[in-house]
Amino acid sequence: MKYLGKVNILKRIPLILLMLLLFATFGHTLQTANANTIPTYTKTIYPELDGHICKAGTSYFTSDYLSVSYVLTGECHTLMRFTLNSIPPGAKIVSATLYLYKKKHYSYMVGKSYKQIFFYRVPSYWNSEATWTKRTSTRYWVTGGGDGVYIGRSINVYASDPVGKQYAVDLTTLVTQWHDGTYNNYGIMLKAGTSWYGGVQFWSYEASDKSYRPRLVVKYQSAVDLTLSTSNVEVNQGQSVSLTVQVNAQYYSGGVSLSVLGLPAGASYSFNPSSGTPPFGSILTITISSSTPTGTYNIQVKAQGSADVSDTETLTLNVASGGDFSLSFDPSTITVSQGGSGSSTLTASFTGGFTGPITLSIQSKPAGFTVSVVASGNTATVTVSVASTVAPGTYNVVIRGSGGGKVHTATLTVQVEATGFSLAFNPASLTIKQGESGSSSLSLSPIGGFTDTVTLSVDSAPPRL
Repeated sequence: MKYLGKVNILKRIPLILLMLLLFATFGHTLQTANANTIPTYTKTIYPELDGHICKAGTSYFTSDYLSVSYVLTGECHTLMRFTLNSIPPGAKIVSATLYLYKKKHYSYMVGKSYKQIFFYRVPSYWNSEATWTKRTSTRYWVTGGGDGVYIGRSINVYASDPVGKQYAVDLTTLVTQWHDGTYNNYGIMLKAGTSWYGGVQFWSYEASDKSYRPRLVVKYQSAVDLTLSTSNVEVNQGQSVSLTVQVNAQYYSGGVSLSVLGLPAGASYSFNPSSGTPPFGSILTITISSSTPTGTYNIQVKAQGSADVSDTETLTLNVASGGDFSLSFDPSTITVSQGGSGSSTLTASFTGGFTGPITLSIQSKPAGFTVSVVASGNTATVTVSVASTVAPGTYNVVIRGSGGGKVHTATLTVQVEATGFSLAFNPASLTIKQGESGSSSLSLSPIGGFTDTVTLSVDSAPPRL
């Protein structure tokens, strides 16, 4: 029984191992799935400059081939540089592969079927004037043939490889170091092995067949993450609505600009701020005009970084009727004497859910009129003062109200009456005999609130009165 028990346990071991393996596999799958939430992009980059320099004193930066050789007549090294500006700052380099294409091989030592090519990082700047001894027209290489730091990469080019044969070189580590600033990007150098003679020509960027041109294919991960405080907003015609926008990033350290696409006619937007470096927040304000059609709109809020890095969220915008308002005076007509003043109450009435606010202003008034408007809630006191020089008559004062994209006016009629006084005798006539006297009462009546002092004098009288 003990022996059988041991056998059973041993038989169970593969099952236990299988369960552990499945657990590890599922665990790995979950990790991969999380990593895949960040998008992966592929960028194909062609050399900004490539050419070869030879010990014999010649250099070529416009030929359709790149020579890498170690032969009896000397050596040739290839220089190649790629610009990485199209890769977003902070991006995670997933892979970087250099592809080269064979044009020909030559001078292989008898008995040798291949030539080994080694890859180096160039630590200093060079240009198209580079030679075996100089990296520019005025600056020398530290070592003849070009300075280079071996990066542990090489390929074998076999004599049996056909024209157009593709060679792939993994430069992930080097491109990562260039991109994160560990090293300045001065490109790479290709050198032939020196164990035996032989030379190789690869097609250059000048190759007439574009499919043979050298290229650096970079896969990278980089993302910005846009979050809205709400996915659905409602706003009345003539009004505005605001919401919070949050921008985060993964494997990205550049700037991000914000925009809105698909707004309905008559609508506008603004961000505060409109751009920034993640993480940052912004306030999005959408303003709807009174003419914007009511309805439901799906608009796009976009965060755009450099290159392909962006994120877009859909915001449902519900535009409702903004209602309206009207203005009216009570009383609609006032009487004001010359040099006097009067007031009327202006009332705003709301309909259709309109809530204001309303801004009041004086649209028009006659010359000699002074108008003041003092608002309180939904009413305003309009006071009209009339100069004493204004002629009696009927005049109009127009008050303008604006709000929510709506504009209305109200008219106050002002009747200006003359101001002064009148004189009257009672009786208006007297009969007086010679040598006698008579009297009549003189009455003064003010007109239009006249209150000044009146001085009386005799304007004319018959002789000897």
